[in-house]
Amino acid sequence: MKKDSNFVKSAIRYRKLIYFLIAVMVAFGIYSLLTINKDEFPTFQIKDGLVVGVYPGANAQEVEEQLTRPLEEILFKFAEVKRTTYSYTQDGICYIFVKLQCPAREKNEVWSKIKLKLNASRIFLPSGVLTVQVMDEFSAVSSVLLALQSDDKSYRELEEYANQLKNELYTIPALSNVKILGTQKEEIAVNIDNDRLSAYGVNSTLMTFDYQTAAMQTLSGKFKSDYINAPIHIEGKLSTEEEIKDRIVWSAPTGQTIRLKDVASVERRYKEPTSYVEYNGEKALVMSIEMRSGNNIVSFGKDIDKIVSEVSKTLPESVTITKISDQPKVVNTPVEVNVEVPVETTAGTGLDDMTIEPGLETPEKPRRKPLKRKDDGE
Repeated sequence: MKKDSNFVKSAIRYRKLIYFLIAVMVAFGIYSLLTINKDEFPTFQIKDGLVVGVYPGANAQEVEEQLTRPLEEILFKFAEVKRTTYSYTQDGICYIFVKLQCPAREKNEVWSKIKLKLNASRIFLPSGVLTVQVMDEFSAVSSVLLALQSDDKSYRELEEYANQLKNELYTIPALSNVKILGTQKEEIAVNIDNDRLSAYGVNSTLMTFDYQTAAMQTLSGKFKSDYINAPIHIEGKLSTEEEIKDRIVWSAPTGQTIRLKDVASVERRYKEPTSYVEYNGEKALVMSIEMRSGNNIVSFGKDIDKIVSEVSKTLPESVTITKISDQPKVVNTPVEVNVEVPVETTAGTGLDDMTIEPGLETPEKPRRKPLKRKDDGE
């Protein structure tokens, strides 16, 4: 008890020091609130993943026997793969839902080993297997969604602008990944007129094979000297629509030639889209921007705003960048709660005469009658 009394006395005696310590703690608390890392969603790890195998032309039983089971045998060789892993097979495709039993911090290492093993085992799978894909990133959360839109630009031009912005965003240290969604792939379509082809006596199968191999790089010899020995490659001859049109598909001993444009039409176009993006009625691309864990999302948002502002100045007037989702703004917005507390006080001569009861009406307290002092003579 004496020790506590001495502490209280010291606090009273050196109260200026106590005030200083309290002021330092308050200042430190305010500084921490301003600089602490903020994020709307907590960081989490999903250990499980999905392995997808594509086997075109095979029925469900063939896929099960020739693709699904071999993949499962490979996966179950890993001690980290749970035996509760299961698969789903249908015509031409299989899905294997892989469950891991390792710590979350080791999941990237385990999935890297699984990917390497699956790639090395591709030679033992049927030749008709088109691809085996591993998807193990399901915990990534988009911090900002941007829409790059225009009413007069093509998807190819929008993709060029999006890549320009993407390259600038990668200068942000806290950036994790940028994905561009809604892009449309181009193709060069050749529409053959079979009547013209038959009239010239040209074999369509041979012509198709010739064009498929025209852009291949072939080994054309070696360059040898006393200090170097290097192969020589000849680049593919076809790169534009005009070169494809002018390619000779048939020639006669007399010197007569037939070019592709004589028997077919050639055009560059977009592939039939399986999906596309429109924003406010205009064609658009969506950019998903992700932040590395452990960073301040408010500062991250400011860095993005600065780069978007700079890049926007270099874009044509018809191209605009709009925010669809903005986590930094949501996190930075203070939550204001207004609580109205009706307070009714009754003043008296002391503190015990004042009553504060939030939300309740304070009943009136009877006032004390002043005490009368009686004289000794009374």
